[in-house]
Amino acid sequence: MDGANEDSIGLYIQLVTRGARATAAFHFSLLDPTASLPPLPLCVLDDAPGTGYLTRDGMLVECTVTVVVPPPESAAAAGESGRAAQLAAQPTAAVPPSDMMDQLRDMYASGHGTDVTFSVGGELLRAHRIIVAMRSPVFRAELYEEMAESRAHRVEVHGVRPDAFKALLRYIYTDDDTFTTSPAAAAAASGGEDGDGGGEATTTAIQDVLVAVDRYGVERLKLICEHRLREALGVGNVARMLAFAEDHHCAVLREACIRFIATCDRMGDLVATLGDAQLVSTRPLILIEVLEKSHKFRSV
Repeated sequence: MDGANEDSIGLYIQLVTRGARATAAFHFSLLDPTASLPPLPLCVLDDAPGTGYLTRDGMLVECTVTVVVPPPESAAAAGESGRAAQLAAQPTAAVPPSDMMDQLRDMYASGHGTDVTFSVGGELLRAHRIIVAMRSPVFRAELYEEMAESRAHRVEVHGVRPDAFKALLRYIYTDDDTFTTSPAAAAAASGGEDGDGGGEATTTAIQDVLVAVDRYGVERLKLICEHRLREALGVGNVARMLAFAEDHHCAVLREACIRFIATCDRMGDLVATLGDAQLVSTRPLILIEVLEKSHKFRSV
């Protein structure tokens, strides 16, 4: 009760628990000590209606407090929450990597469902039209557009070695470009020098594959072959390699050959190989380009 004003009184309730919070409703009522009068809700008490409740200069007050309790979590919600907690606590299985390339490799190896056969150097190599057409614009034109091969189940391939065509098909199905070892590694294994005999068989194999991929427009594999041939450049083969690059539109390999010749410090040996490759008589413009770049490199 608040006695600051003698003409009035104030009533209030207080939550005394520190740090606690509650939602509640309350109201006050005057009670008749004799119980002859009903409880009187206490808002503003005028003298007239309240005189019956005042006795001996005092009064009896009833305070009713209603605390609002949050509704309990339903059993179903509690069950779902419990199951979610259990699942979260369980170890999760790792998502395995994609095995699409393995499946394509198995499809190529088994030959199941093939619908076209390539005859290459007397060997019959089976494939799936849709897969080879997807990876090669030339195969797509041959097998699906207005060409004779589009209606044939057997396609004759000329000018490509069987092993090179197999390497091309394997790459088309699997992206596998490990059809041969690096020429530099082969040269080291044989004890020879790059371009001077060591790794020569490997270089020839890569050139055979490059002939196939250049014909069928598989550009990524073509660049891979060019980079591997660039590793094999030496005094003994650079002239032949430059002629090969010209014939098969190998810009990366061509530039590497010209740079090698222009910066070579074994010019006497190099001149002999240039004559053997007949570059002077068949490709004089290349020699002019070599001389121009040689002057440029030596001036730097």
